[in-house]
Amino acid sequence: MSKINFDLPKDFLKRWIIAVNEKPVTAEQVEAEFDGYAKGLKWQLIENKIIKENNIQVTKEEILAHTKELILEQFGKFNPVPMEDQELDQTAQRVLANEEEAKKLYEKLYGQKILNLFKSKFSIENKEVSHDEFFKTAN
Repeated sequence: MSKINFDLPKDFLKRWIIAVNEKPVTAEQVEAEFDGYAKGLKWQLIENKIIKENNIQVTKEEILAHTKELILEQFGKFNPVPMEDQELDQTAQRVLANEEEAKKLYEKLYGQKILNLFKSKFSIENKEVSHDEFFKTAN
C-alpha cells in the first residue's frame, strides 16, 4: 500500500462518514480516526481493482458450498450425528439470507482468492532472523 499513492477527497469523506455511520459520530471523532478510515478505504479500492483486473468472482455455488463447510465444521463439534443434506441446505440458505453474514462470507472468499492470486504471482523468500529483528521489521 505504501507504494501505491493516490489522494482521497478527505473533506468529502469526512462528511460522508458522519452522514452514513450507523452510530452517531462527531467531526472530532472522525478527524481523530480518519487515517484508519483512509487506510481501509485505500485498501478496499486496491482490492477491488485487483478483483476486477483478474476477473475474480465468487459464485452462488461457491458461497453455498463454503457456508455448508462452515456449518458442518461447527455442527460436528457439538453433534456426532451427521447432518442430513436437506437440513444442511436449509441451514445454509438461512445463514445466507442474513445480509450481513452473507457479506462477511463473500468477503472471506474474495480474500482467499486474492491471497491465492498473490501466492501464484509472487515468490516468497524465506529469511531467518532473530526474534528482535522480526519485531523490528514487523513494526
